[in-house]
Amino acid sequence: MLLDITELENEKRAIQVQIDERKLLIKGMKSRLREMQSGVNGRGRNGGRGEIWIEEDFQNGTFQWSDRMETLAKEKWGIEEFRHCQRGACNAGLSGRDIICIMPTGGGKSLIYQLPAVMMSGCTLVISPLISLIMDQYLHLCDAGIEAMMVSGSSSDSKNTKQLNRLLSSFDPSSGIPEVKICFATPEKINKSKRFIAILQKLYDKGKLARIVLDEAHCVSQLGHDFRPDYRSLGRLRTQFSSVPILCLSATCPPSVQDDLVKILGMRPIGETGAGTGTVVFNAPLYRKNLHYTVVPKPSSAGGIIKAMAELIGRKYKGMTGIVYCFSKKDAETVRNGLVEASGGAIKAGTYHADVGDEAKERLHRDWREGRVKVVCATIAFGLGIDKGDVRFVLHHSKSLDGYYQESGRAGRDGKDSDCVLYYRPQDFINICALIKGEGVGMGKLAEMVKFAQDYTTCRKIGFARYFLESSRISIDSWSTSSESVHAPCGHCDNCTRDPGTVSEVDVTREAWTIVNAVEHLTRNGVRMTMGGVAGMVRGLGKKTAEGGGTGRGRGKVEVDVDVERVVGGKVSLSGDDTEHLIAHLIIEKYVQELLVSTAYSTNVYLRPGLYSQRLSRLEEGGVEGAAGRIRCTFLRAGKGRGKGKGKGKAGEEKEGKETKSKSKRKRGSATAQDDDDDDDEDDEDEVRPPQRKSRRKDVEDPPQAGPSRPRRKAQPVDDDDIIDLVSSDDEHDQDRSTGTLVDDDDVEGDGDGETVMVVDKLPFAPGRGGSSYAPGRGGSAYDAPGRAYYDEGWQVYDEDDFMDDEEEEGEDAGFVFNLRGSRKKPP
Repeated sequence: MLLDITELENEKRAIQVQIDERKLLIKGMKSRLREMQSGVNGRGRNGGRGEIWIEEDFQNGTFQWSDRMETLAKEKWGIEEFRHCQRGACNAGLSGRDIICIMPTGGGKSLIYQLPAVMMSGCTLVISPLISLIMDQYLHLCDAGIEAMMVSGSSSDSKNTKQLNRLLSSFDPSSGIPEVKICFATPEKINKSKRFIAILQKLYDKGKLARIVLDEAHCVSQLGHDFRPDYRSLGRLRTQFSSVPILCLSATCPPSVQDDLVKILGMRPIGETGAGTGTVVFNAPLYRKNLHYTVVPKPSSAGGIIKAMAELIGRKYKGMTGIVYCFSKKDAETVRNGLVEASGGAIKAGTYHADVGDEAKERLHRDWREGRVKVVCATIAFGLGIDKGDVRFVLHHSKSLDGYYQESGRAGRDGKDSDCVLYYRPQDFINICALIKGEGVGMGKLAEMVKFAQDYTTCRKIGFARYFLESSRISIDSWSTSSESVHAPCGHCDNCTRDPGTVSEVDVTREAWTIVNAVEHLTRNGVRMTMGGVAGMVRGLGKKTAEGGGTGRGRGKVEVDVDVERVVGGKVSLSGDDTEHLIAHLIIEKYVQELLVSTAYSTNVYLRPGLYSQRLSRLEEGGVEGAAGRIRCTFLRAGKGRGKGKGKGKAGEEKEGKETKSKSKRKRGSATAQDDDDDDDEDDEDEVRPPQRKSRRKDVEDPPQAGPSRPRRKAQPVDDDDIIDLVSSDDEHDQDRSTGTLVDDDDVEGDGDGETVMVVDKLPFAPGRGGSSYAPGRGGSAYDAPGRAYYDEGWQVYDEDDFMDDEEEEGEDAGFVFNLRGSRKKPP
């Protein structure tokens, strides 16, 4: 009875969530309708395609300054023709209006304040969130012969004092110093420097403070995707300098954020058209046709990711300019060094993040702009507003679609084709969860990011349009052009160009039922398990390390060996990657959810039943196949001619990389391990399949003793999706012997790909953490085996996740070898 009541309560909660979601959708639709009605009535907003619905036609009208504006645009910036709403926004600025301008990244927002600043008397104050953005714009203005300066909290006091004295003196006719037309500052400098504010006051009193510009203005609003507290306090500028017009620039600023900007910054109301003083809103299409969006499978280890990026850059972008965005400062350094090493110095790379000194940052900017550095490995601190036209590629590891879109705007600003490549694997969902713990909005955006990455059929342009409509209420028309509807596929993203034969939509209701029941079983027994642990458990890989109670590092760790036949009616028949792909899908759909647990060292992410879990778990095993509400999931399948080499993607898609020493051609599996296709592939004849085994763990009843005569063993992988035989070559007796199995060769280093083999005879230690594990160069049983991997008889190799300490970052320490028989011998 108690269980029935609990199920009903959960079902009630699930229904209420659906009701709340529908209410939110209705509210958004009503808001959009009001926006459209107000636009038609001339409120001052405009449509998604750049039409300007205002009382004065700034976009197409002729003004007394029109000829001079076009001449300067050509002389200083080389612009033959204005893009999007640049002309209209410049005209509105020269008319002294408050402006909100939403343009895509790379759409030319900087011209909207730079051109009027040169034409007007006085100094334009530009407030920008990042030193990299300021530095980039400052260097461009210097190259164009425009007087500009910058002050920031990171500069020395003496340098800032010198700059501020120059600013004030430049408006003294007797000084002989040219007028400073543009002054860049960070919001932190505005809030903390009384001297700076005092000088701005003197300029204002002289009538020489021409305009205040807020770049990345969405940072002002808590409704924006990148809120910054120092931005919010900038409303004081309108109070202190009441007659100075304000310009807000952003790439993603929905109506709700626009209204917030007007309120916080004290801008004139949108739609006060009678007196011609209201804030004017300009929108430009967000879609840039020359950017090609692609999501590619990410290797499981950090070293594998760097190698994949180095190979891609060397093969496709040799000698071209690009950016690699990284999660952290440490990652940026590691990736830069790795790219240089992996390419033998062929990739000229630099590093940019918050800890890089000002002089080093300025030197990197110049080297990058002048071509001495081709690739910048950076955190998001580099690039918001970076204006380098020939960026041909941007490699991403984004936490949200907002971030992916913003980062991608650095590419192709010259209008030429450029690639925006997102690296993704399902485990990213869990890893990023730990990074953004406590960010309620961030978790929702992460789920949308994963949904986007795991969608192999929808055009990426349409995916972006749907996301920004639902998350930010940005008109879907913003993703259309004069010649193309938003509903027309772009024709050039990865999903539009993908071979339909490489995508398989599979009914995974049975597999989902197994996973959900397994998670509920663990939860009922007070056991916490990670995504990797659950994926391995439901695939029948034997014992898994889990959190069984207690506190502190290493405490409460238990080995869980669930009888999947008894508990959930048998294991799932998916590969490791596909199982994690499905678990991520179930998290998005709320059948499973994350449980974040902080320790003194890190945040661990476990799985627990989700809001809708009982929709599946209440079904009897025999009723799953006939149940309504089927769960379907899309997986990638291997296609002919899609590259060669080691590695599996989703549902067995091959990743680029070199072949193993065995040179065997591999036919990858489909979304299910047992492929029911009757299609014959031309590679079938080259496929070698080892004997099938029900379990990967070999039971050893009578372990042999170690002996000095044991020959050296060479591992030769023979692939069957996840199961690989290790064959020992006994040169002395000219025979081969079976020495064990290698599971998930893509996750274990040292199977012939030139990686380091890590030998561990006690779990769950990680390299360098004590016990019986050793890191390369520290002795013990870890050793380098370039191109070869040696194992003693009786050893078995398992997926790293099977033996990973839950507090370690998965994918960091790959290649674990476990001594089942109590004997080991270091190879000669």
